[in-house]
Amino acid sequence: MDFSDLHYLSRFLRDLTIQSGMKIGKQIAPTERMILNDIIHHKGTTVRDIVKRTGVAQSRVSTIVREMQLHDAIIITPNPHDKRQKNIQANPSILGLVATHKLDTAITDTLSEQAPHLSGRQKKEVLEHITALHSLLSRADKDQIK
Repeated sequence: MDFSDLHYLSRFLRDLTIQSGMKIGKQIAPTERMILNDIIHHKGTTVRDIVKRTGVAQSRVSTIVREMQLHDAIIITPNPHDKRQKNIQANPSILGLVATHKLDTAITDTLSEQAPHLSGRQKKEVLEHITALHSLLSRADKDQIK
């Protein structure tokens, strides 16, 4: 793999992300979806931790978190160890709306459109590799935060 291959892959994954997200629900932007997913997977997180894991600017994360709170998508509570920080978690009522199986189906459907030459088995392999890559990278992010 060279730089141009990596660049192609990054563009492909970006397009896959946007198109798959639109299949699930057009009402949430990709950055908002990324932050919501981070909150879902890291119960009791803070804005600072979200910024570290996602790379999104703190001002943008804070704005999105406030908007999500206004729409009852998240619950914010005081941090018992640091009164300056707030703990953030997803509202249990929205968890069904962002179920993983819906995303897997959306990704597979989008792969069918973007890479029609792939067989069903190959699409499944791509999904498995994307999941493995995410697992490896998010594990590394968690280690950096500690």
